[in-house]
Amino acid sequence: MTSGDAERRTEKLETHPEGSRRNWREEGLGASRVTARREHSGPETEQLMEAVVERENMWLALKQVERNRGAAGVDKMTVEQLRAYLREHWPGIKAGLLAGDYQPSPVLKVEIPKPGGQGMRMLGIPTVVDRLTANMCVKVGAGWWTSTWRSSSTELTMTY
Repeated sequence: MTSGDAERRTEKLETHPEGSRRNWREEGLGASRVTARREHSGPETEQLMEAVVERENMWLALKQVERNRGAAGVDKMTVEQLRAYLREHWPGIKAGLLAGDYQPSPVLKVEIPKPGGQGMRMLGIPTVVDRLTANMCVKVGAGWWTSTWRSSSTELTMTY
């Protein structure tokens, strides 16, 4: 983000009505609808993606998704159906992640009550496969970030 973008966003936030900043988005500064693509396909990126799809990392992420349970997404697949699905489809999911072609599914839009009965709010429920791949990326990304951050303070540790 350039300093001009930051200034425009600050101006917009300051003029936005009080109490509604939480979900504020300005065109061009909010979440992107574009699927992530490989812009930095150097050796470090390839090593990170290989770590993401490593069997042990996938199993740890699968166990976490199973522990968290949760509702089915737009594809109606439940957490209980995920293991069987992966037995057949894991090679394609892995190849898509490594190639940078993996496309997350749309989220299921559900209205849930706000605490205290003060109306409703929207909740996006991802598919269980998307929860799995996100969990896999987070585990490796957190370890990479921790090791990078700690290496700058003379301590290198990989924790994930």
